Amino acid sequence: MLPLPLAALGRELDARLRGSDDNTAAVLYSESRLIICPGIVRCPGAKHKPQPAMPPLFLAVAAGPVVIHASLSSPSTRCARPRALPRLWDARQWMSAPRCAAASSDDRGMLEAGPPTAHCGSRGRQLTDTLDSSGGGSLTSNPRAATLSRQGRKLSAPPGLEAQLAQLAEQYGCSRAALSQAVAALGTSYQAWFAEHSGDVAAWLSKQGVDEAQLGRLLLRCPVLFTWPVEQRAGMLFGQLQRLGLTVAEAACCFERQPFAAGTPSFKPATGVLAELFAAGSKSSVPAEQLVGSFLRRQPAAITLLIYGAEVLQERIESLLQLGLSKAQLVVAAKGAWRLLSMPPARLAALAGVLQQELGGGRALLPKLLRFAPRVVSCSLETVRARAQALVQVFRQQATLDMVGTKPGLLTVDSSVWQTALAVMQLCGLTEKQAMGVARNNADVLRCNWLAAGPLSNRLALERCMQLTAGQVYERHTGYLAGRSTKRLAGRLLFLQHHGLLLVGLRDICVLNDAQFASLPPVQAAGGLPALQAFLEGLESNPAWRELQAAAVAEQARLQALLPPDLRQAAARRQQAAEHSKEGE
Repeated sequence: MLPLPLAALGRELDARLRGSDDNTAAVLYSESRLIICPGIVRCPGAKHKPQPAMPPLFLAVAAGPVVIHASLSSPSTRCARPRALPRLWDARQWMSAPRCAAASSDDRGMLEAGPPTAHCGSRGRQLTDTLDSSGGGSLTSNPRAATLSRQGRKLSAPPGLEAQLAQLAEQYGCSRAALSQAVAALGTSYQAWFAEHSGDVAAWLSKQGVDEAQLGRLLLRCPVLFTWPVEQRAGMLFGQLQRLGLTVAEAACCFERQPFAAGTPSFKPATGVLAELFAAGSKSSVPAEQLVGSFLRRQPAAITLLIYGAEVLQERIESLLQLGLSKAQLVVAAKGAWRLLSMPPARLAALAGVLQQELGGGRALLPKLLRFAPRVVSCSLETVRARAQALVQVFRQQATLDMVGTKPGLLTVDSSVWQTALAVMQLCGLTEKQAMGVARNNADVLRCNWLAAGPLSNRLALERCMQLTAGQVYERHTGYLAGRSTKRLAGRLLFLQHHGLLLVGLRDICVLNDAQFASLPPVQAAGGLPALQAFLEGLESNPAWRELQAAAVAEQARLQALLPPDLRQAAARRQQAAEHSKEGE
C-alpha cells in the first residue's frame, strides 16, 4: 500500500491533470507511468517519519517520454539524493528503492507543463542527464522565468554574475534585465556553470556563423545551452543537426523554438527512427537524414521529437500505423503537424472515445481526422469535445458526422468561425435554413473567415461582374469563394470585365493556372498571357481594383457591426491575431 503522502500526491496530480488543457499532462496521466522524485516519501531505511497529506509544491511534466518530476517541501524532512535512475520508473518501484530526491523550497507554489528543471544541486544535473541519455526527459531552460513572469514576480542573477551578463547583453544586443532573469531562473548550480561556459559557447556559436541578433535571442530563450562545455552539448547537438542538412542558423532557430531540447545529450536515437520513417514514406531519392533535416527546417519546433528515446518514438509511430495510416500518409500528415508523431497510444484512444461519444464516429473517423486534419492533436480533448458538441447542436449528429468525415478540419477551427460564417450568410439575405444547406453541401464554407478582405473582395467582384446579389453568390458560388486567391478570382474578373469578355466560365476563372487561363480563346483574343500578367501586376494602381478594396473594407465594417456581440468580439480577436502574425513575418 502506498504511503499517505504519495497517495495525496496522486490525488492532487489526478485533479490537476484532469482539469488541465495541456496535451502533455493528459498524455502523462493516461499512461500512468511516472518518475516521482518527492521530498516526502516512506523509504526503507529512512529515519524520518513522513507527514501526512503534504501537497505538491512543484510539478514539471516532461514533453518527451513519460517523466514527471515533482518536488515536495518540508523543513523537517531530509532524504538521500538519487545517484542514477533508469529511464522509466513505476511509482511502486520507486517506493521500494532506498533513496529519494531532496526538494527545493524555491519551487514553492509553481505548476509547470515542461520538462523537469534542475533544482537539486550538482547531483540534480547528474539525475537530469541520466534521464536525458535514456530518453526519459530533458532539461528545460527556465520554466520558472515564464511562471514568475505570469505571476508578476521577477528574479535577478547573483551580483557576482551581473558584470558578465552585462557584457554578454551588450555584445549580443539583448536586454540585460531579461538575461539576468533568465539566468537566475536556472538555479544556483546552473548559474555557476553558465558563468563558467557561456563565454566559450557564445564565441563558438559566433564563429560557426550565428549572428549577434540570434545569439542574443538564444541567450534569453535557451540559457541552459550555455551551461555545458562546447564539446559536451552545443558542439555535439549543432553538429548532429548540421549533418541533417540544417545550417547553423537553422539549428539555432530550433533551440529558440524549443529551448528544453538543449538538455538532451544526443539526438541520434530519435533521428534514426525518424529517418527510417521518412525513407519508407517518401518517394524522394534524397537521403533519409536529409529528409529529417527538411522536416525540421519547415517546423523548427519539431526538434521536440529528437529528445525522445528511440523505443518510445517507435512505439508512438507504430500506434499511428496500426490505426490504418500508411507510412506515406503519416509522413505527409506529420509535415503539417509534427505533434502527431508525439501522440502516445492512450491519447489516441481517448480522442477516438470523444469522437465516438459526441459524433458516433469513433475509431472509423480517427484515421481520417489524423490524416487530413493532424493539427487536431494540438487541441485538448475538452476542446475537441466542445467543438463537436457545438456542431451537433446546430446540425444534428448525423449531419455533423458527414461534414466532419468530408472536411475533418472543422474540428480544428474555433466554433465562432463557423458560427460567424452562418451569421454572415444570413446578414446577406439567406434564411437560416438556406445558410445551413449551403454549409452541408460544402463544409469548407464553415472554415472560411468571411469577414477577411480577400473573401469579401471576391464576393463583391462576383456581384458586380455577374450581376448577382450577395445571397445569390453565397448560395450558388460559395465553393469558388472559399480559399481562392483574390488576385486569381477578383483580378481575373476585372481583367475580363475590362476587355468585355465575361463569357468565360467561373470554374475556368477559379481553377486554371495563368498559362491555362490565358490559352482560352477569349483571353487569347485580349492579348493572352502577356496581357493578363501585365494587368495583374498593375492591379494596385488600377482604379477599379482600389475601389473594390475600399468597398470590401466598408462591407467588413458593416457586417461586423451587425454581428452578435460574442461573434463580433471573436472576429476582432482573430483580426488582431492575423495582424500580429503578419507583423511577425
